Amino acid sequence: MTDTSHLSDAESPSDSSLHMRLSPGEPLDDGLRRIALEQLAIAAEGFCMPTDDAALSDKVHRARKASKRVRALLRLVRDDIGTAVYRNENAVIRDQSKRLSNLRIANVLIETLDLLAADAAGLEPDVVADLRLGFVARRDALIEEFRADADGRAAARTAIACASARIEAWPGFDDSDEPNSSLRLVPSVVRVYERGRRAMRSARNTKTAADFHEWRKQVNYLRYQIEALRGRLPAKLEGSEQPLNELSETLGAEHDLVDLARVIEADTSPIPSGADQSELLAAVEQRRRGLQLAALRAGKASYRERPTRVAAALTGHWGEG
Repeated sequence: MTDTSHLSDAESPSDSSLHMRLSPGEPLDDGLRRIALEQLAIAAEGFCMPTDDAALSDKVHRARKASKRVRALLRLVRDDIGTAVYRNENAVIRDQSKRLSNLRIANVLIETLDLLAADAAGLEPDVVADLRLGFVARRDALIEEFRADADGRAAARTAIACASARIEAWPGFDDSDEPNSSLRLVPSVVRVYERGRRAMRSARNTKTAADFHEWRKQVNYLRYQIEALRGRLPAKLEGSEQPLNELSETLGAEHDLVDLARVIEADTSPIPSGADQSELLAAVEQRRRGLQLAALRAGKASYRERPTRVAAALTGHWGEG
């Protein structure tokens, strides 16, 4: 196990790939456990304050992505480890990731505003500049809070280290040499696929931010599961990884605009209510609707197959092993 609970702010574990891969010939259970531990090390690194503040944004982004990858893996092995273990570890990892949410959102707001200003014609430059200054000030204040909260960061690293120790001893997860052991993952993959398909229908019907955000979460779980099992999946399902990555990016951009609109509308926004605010919100909404349409078009292709056909493809492929 990579124990990161002892790390000082100037230290970090050696860099692991952000991408998850089973090695050729690696037993399934050993590989999934190894990948989970590598991703948890990256998640813990997000709580090690770098000497250079400019590196913090990247560390936070990497840590939150690693946490999402681990949560996708937990869903993959849920039937093996049991519901109680799954729920506990999922909650622990989710809660530690939430500690980084405000910092991540603060950075994303700046990036999203810059993209909006570049794409939307007619926005008042002074209004955009004032809003951006407010976002930068908020981000800098959050960095200082994060730097000062050494105890909180140490507690997060400890919680992640404890989760790593438990994952090393996952109960009922030691049948690596069992023939066709991948077959037991079929229900988990199909369950995530089916939930994503259902979430897409809800988003299409309601057009609400909440439903699009739920769909994005399910897309991420599926794409990370496919990423982890790359090389051991039917070609058609394996080929869906990149389209799912692009779909996730589109849905992520839509969600970032939702956050931007909420901040613009909040009492703490440096932009008062009135024409300037309405102009910005109209540009946000126009961009959101375009991204929603693009996501729904892409999702129609990614979720074309019925869940029963996905199950049959996986069963047939892994049953030949």
